Amino acid sequence: MLPPSLSSSAAAPLPVAVRVPEFLRRAFQSDQMEIDSAISQIWSCFARPSLVRAISTVAFGISLQATPFRIVYNVLFKCSISHIACGLFLATGLWFFVSRFLMASGTSLPHEVRREVEWQFCLDIRCNAYAGYAFLTQYVHYVLLQLVLKRSWLATLLSNLMFAVAVSSYLYVTLRVLVELPSLHRQQIVLYPILAVGTLFLLGTVRWPINMSHIVLGYTWPEFD
Repeated sequence: MLPPSLSSSAAAPLPVAVRVPEFLRRAFQSDQMEIDSAISQIWSCFARPSLVRAISTVAFGISLQATPFRIVYNVLFKCSISHIACGLFLATGLWFFVSRFLMASGTSLPHEVRREVEWQFCLDIRCNAYAGYAFLTQYVHYVLLQLVLKRSWLATLLSNLMFAVAVSSYLYVTLRVLVELPSLHRQQIVLYPILAVGTLFLLGTVRWPINMSHIVLGYTWPEFD
């Protein structure tokens, strides 16, 4: 039988500092976690759409077993010509729409408020609205790729819902920015296309099942067909 001193010392648990390595204890200390830096890195991915598209394009190409030439071509095309041209087109269309239909008329507004919306500002709106759209159609789409590519009604429902929510989020973010401008009115018009999106979603899912993932990937990656 062990002496009382040895018995009590043997039964007592070892201090946490002895059982847990130093680097593990530091890893779970809040002052050692650079949370703001991590959030900044994540946000930079969303704030730089070209980087998001490049990474997602390579990931999609590898998953779909595309040729290296096709992957490089899609990276260059989607991240330069396609992305820039689409961005300029949408920004110009938004600028024309806002200037033509949303500018408040009359003399009730001060002169400094009653100014036209700049095209550069519309381009910024497009970049901000694209962040949520890219998150759904690039990151979430890739995570659910094996599921949405199946030939089933559930896959069609999930794929079409994902694209419908992505377009709706794009319009909603655009609205949230426009409502902050005192020189505009009737900004809710921006959300009207959501009705068309919902109609197309129902028709493409229930009436005539059309999987948007098959259409988008079939156009971008001919190897998919």
